[in-house]
Amino acid sequence: LVRTTLMNQRLRVADMMGDLAASARLAEGHLAKEEDAGVAAALGLRIAEDALRTGDTARALEAVSKAVSKDPGNLSARALQLDVLADSDDPAAFATLLESFAEYLDTDEARGRTFLLSAFVWGMLAGDVEAARAAIRQAGLYGVPPSTLSRLSRAMAAYCADATWHDEATRRLIASGADPT
Repeated sequence: LVRTTLMNQRLRVADMMGDLAASARLAEGHLAKEEDAGVAAALGLRIAEDALRTGDTARALEAVSKAVSKDPGNLSARALQLDVLADSDDPAAFATLLESFAEYLDTDEARGRTFLLSAFVWGMLAGDVEAARAAIRQAGLYGVPPSTLSRLSRAMAAYCADATWHDEATRRLIASGADPT
């Protein structure tokens, strides 16, 4: 209790002084030992924000990943993790994280949209056609209309120059009631 109180006071003083670097250093010292999930996530977010402020995205991603591992349901930590990965050079990691994020959403509609975004990232940014197709199928399981799935599939197949996928998507689009012309 004394250690926690002292840490909180030191963090508060660092924040009041505007010393974000000191605040982040204090948080780093306590994150590994912190047992309360919410507090650990807050510490990880504090470190990540400081890392982003200094342009250290690797440190930011590591800190926010620790925050998420300590408190998987913390939407603030997950949102920041998505934001950092969206700007990274690893679209596959971003798409994978999007898919894992879907389980924390409340509606099938939101989950379906998340898998559509994941499919876009897989196909257009990561260049992984099979992963994109799997994400589109998953979006369909969450109620995304077949015509939407087929239109997205056609667009991505054209971009990826995958004639077989384009033909399949076109056939499904026509079967869903689209004008054959």
